[in-house]
Amino acid sequence: MAATEDYDEIAKVIGTYIQGVKTGDVGQFFHIFHEKARSFGEGPPPGKRWDLDLDEFLKMQAEEPLNKERTYRARLVSVKQIGPSATAIVEEDGCWGEFSFVGIFSLSQIDGVWKIVNRIYTHRDEGDPSGIKLPEKRPDMSWRDHLVMLLTFGATAEHCLMVQYLYAAYSLKVESKEPIELRQMIESWRHNLLAVAREEMGHLLTVQNLLLLLGAPAALARDSSVWAKNYYPYPFSLDPLTLDTLACFVYAEMPDIDPNKDIKDHELKTLLKDVIARVKKRFNDPHYLDAHRVGVLYQQIIDVIGNPDLIPDAAFDESSFEFQASWDEWGRGYRPAPYRLDAEGNKAEDADPDEPAPVHKTKAHAVAAARKIEVGDDDGAYVVRLGSSQLAESFVRVDRAATRTEAVEALHRIAKQGEAQHLGLNKPLKSSPEPEFSHFDRFIAVYKELMAVVGKNPGWSPAKGVCSNPTTRHAPPPLDPKQTPLESLVAKRLGQMFNIRYRLLLNYLGHFFQLAKTQPVDRPNVRALLMHRVFGEMYNIKTLSGLLVRTPINENPGSPWAGPPFEMPYSFTLPDADAEVWRLHHELIGTSLDACQKLFEAASTPGPVGRTVKEHLAAATGAEAYLRALQDLDHETRDWFEAILAGERAMGAVQAQRLGAGAKEAAR
Repeated sequence: MAATEDYDEIAKVIGTYIQGVKTGDVGQFFHIFHEKARSFGEGPPPGKRWDLDLDEFLKMQAEEPLNKERTYRARLVSVKQIGPSATAIVEEDGCWGEFSFVGIFSLSQIDGVWKIVNRIYTHRDEGDPSGIKLPEKRPDMSWRDHLVMLLTFGATAEHCLMVQYLYAAYSLKVESKEPIELRQMIESWRHNLLAVAREEMGHLLTVQNLLLLLGAPAALARDSSVWAKNYYPYPFSLDPLTLDTLACFVYAEMPDIDPNKDIKDHELKTLLKDVIARVKKRFNDPHYLDAHRVGVLYQQIIDVIGNPDLIPDAAFDESSFEFQASWDEWGRGYRPAPYRLDAEGNKAEDADPDEPAPVHKTKAHAVAAARKIEVGDDDGAYVVRLGSSQLAESFVRVDRAATRTEAVEALHRIAKQGEAQHLGLNKPLKSSPEPEFSHFDRFIAVYKELMAVVGKNPGWSPAKGVCSNPTTRHAPPPLDPKQTPLESLVAKRLGQMFNIRYRLLLNYLGHFFQLAKTQPVDRPNVRALLMHRVFGEMYNIKTLSGLLVRTPINENPGSPWAGPPFEMPYSFTLPDADAEVWRLHHELIGTSLDACQKLFEAASTPGPVGRTVKEHLAAATGAEAYLRALQDLDHETRDWFEAILAGERAMGAVQAQRLGAGAKEAAR
């Protein structure tokens, strides 16, 4: 008997139930309930017995959604499976604002599909110790293993979002004949997209530090497993910037708010309702919008890592602190310029001496005014009124942690920088020594401006005709219909070089954290060389992206422009031996040199092929000069790696001699 082998399928059925009773949208219940299913239990009110068939149950839930008071919370506590039969225990609190229940669901696999055949529940007082208050966890995992999995998914989500934000930024018309006002607006949008992408890089490094704190390996890949997809904001897709693309960005960073109830400002409410409608339409799934915000995943991580009953203090390796990535290493170059503070530590504005000083009701109002945010007076629901050009510079956070408390604080800072905390009810805006704006702040400001421009100019796009989901792969095997093959020789070679540089960047990062277990950050060592190479590859990725979006995908007149493929390698596992990792870096540099040389050889080929390559290289202004310079730098980098490998071989020979001498001495 294999226990819970169909956990994912059963959990999805329960998730659909939770979503339906929460919102009153019970249309999907016909797919998850057996037609003769019954619901039997106690309450409300306590002591009253209810025995309902499916039609009666559906009518009750549709008329009275459990979340009507915005207090409903539910969790799947456990699943037990025996062949085609299973039971699931679900805990529900805040039903209709005041009731709590524990439900036992009987499920049966009918024609290969899991269906609920019976629901038994009992009323209990909220906070009753008989109710299980633990976060959800797969039953075949330990809590530490579950936490590492969640952190890995968090790292993957940050990685995916960062890449998608970069692609959208690179797609914008930075060289156009648009009116000056539009060009300035597009540049401000690009500025904010890149700022968020840099901050996501800081989040990614912070999560790596927390994995190191738990003794877990670095997580730099983009996981596409079934488990991972349940935690991602939306399916990964590289697209130029449009309202639909931006709606996904807004939603991913959006706090858990109901625009109809939590937002008093009509304009902001309209914007958020439009965002949600676009995301629903894009994915054509009415249930997709409940558990795929980034903040939801981080809250689950905080719930687990902050509970000493689940994760004991012994799980944290405080000695890893000195090996973790630091802000001094990675974030120093991405911080706003200094500014004056007032007596209370808030940002000081250059006041007009002829204007009377503003009177603020509370300190929260004063801080909000300093940030150009208007504060609602009714119930603490704040209203953002920002233009994209008003937003501050990026502030890259890379937090280290040696204790549980520091780990939780780091996670809260990540969540705060992503979501607009001041939009949540009962979450007053707190003073901050940095002029930070959340990713949600940035994206909703850009969304507002883009919607206004598109409304006045239907059919206009801020992006040039860049393709979606470019790939250097060609059939066979069959390609995903959403992918766009790079067919022109220049686009193909530049795309291949981009993938090599992207892989090098990730390999350098992975190697950095691999060395972190033996080489502290505050002492001279080869980690500094790896950091230098990481920043170098960031520049290469930016430059190659700029060349690709000025290169046609094929030779057909009017063909779309290419884009950076961001394709992951077949494997992201680095060798165990350090010398083999350096050898891998060395070989990848050689592969990039070969791809570059083949491109130049094609350009010098007589005939139409050579002429086309030259034309495409000329279209990507500066391409040849950059590629020549890159070749020179790659030769220099390869020499560095050869010197390191020579040192590794020498050290290996000395170690072998010592081992041999020790063996001889032992033999005597």
